[in-house]
Amino acid sequence: MNTLTDRYVHAATRFVQEPTEREELGLELRERIEDTVAALIAEGHDAAGAERQALTELGDPLLLSAEYRQRPTHLIGPRYFYTYLRILLIAVSTSAPVVGLITALAQLSAGGDAGDVIGGGIASMFSVAVHVGFWTTFVFAVLERVAPQVSDTWNPDMLPQTPGGSSRRADLIATLVALAVATAALLWQHVGSPFIGDEGRIAMINPDLWSPWLAIILVLLAAEGVQAVSVYRRGWTWATASTSAVLALAFAAVTLPLLLQHQVLNPELIAHLGWEGRTEVGDTIAAVTIAVITLWEVVAGFVRAARRRGVQEGQQAVPA
Repeated sequence: MNTLTDRYVHAATRFVQEPTEREELGLELRERIEDTVAALIAEGHDAAGAERQALTELGDPLLLSAEYRQRPTHLIGPRYFYTYLRILLIAVSTSAPVVGLITALAQLSAGGDAGDVIGGGIASMFSVAVHVGFWTTFVFAVLERVAPQVSDTWNPDMLPQTPGGSSRRADLIATLVALAVATAALLWQHVGSPFIGDEGRIAMINPDLWSPWLAIILVLLAAEGVQAVSVYRRGWTWATASTSAVLALAFAAVTLPLLLQHQVLNPELIAHLGWEGRTEVGDTIAAVTIAVITLWEVVAGFVRAARRRGVQEGQQAVPA
């Protein structure tokens, strides 16, 4: 059989991977179509015309399938759109000018004319804006599809904190912006470095580290973003504090050996700038800074979890 109904059900179910779900969706659609056709025939329509009208009223089978399965048919939906928009604007407006200024100063120090300075700065700003925009959009598109659905009903608990009060949303935005800037900078330094040698642009970080160390760092940054969303939704608990500690220690375990072994900066860049023998102190300072930040993140996470636990226990102890 190759009736219009058969073709419609096939179109609506062909992208459903789970066999049981595909079969249930097909049966439900056929039942709905048959009921509509029967009602139209009872009103005096012929069978062929009734089938065509029933399918026309149902509309695009892919959209109907997504509606049945409650799958988003948009890249970023209403529940995250304004948060996405705020973070995107903040990330682009903070990262692009900084990178553009650094590029312009690098061009100026290299003896470039006004055109090189201005053009290089604008090109770098555009490149960073594209990278930040892409990765921010990618993160929120993934969240739209993997984050659990929650009730859209508004209630007073969703009101923001007054100025001066703590706000988990502010922490989330600040964290995601910092991660987006860090990711964009890591990628930009490889493809859009302002330092140019005889064979083209010179990456700031040693290209030999891309496999696997920089790839691992990108994964850890993405995991930090997921962790930030988890903290925003669940608050600081022993579980989120433990996850935060693991991620912080993993980041330190990757970066500290590279810094202490002076493998981070691109040797070609060091030679280009004439910095031979001058980077060891900077590497050590960066390593100490990362170690201190890691220790602070580990301790702060557990302190916040313990503080929240104490507040909850105090509230439970208050008689109704």
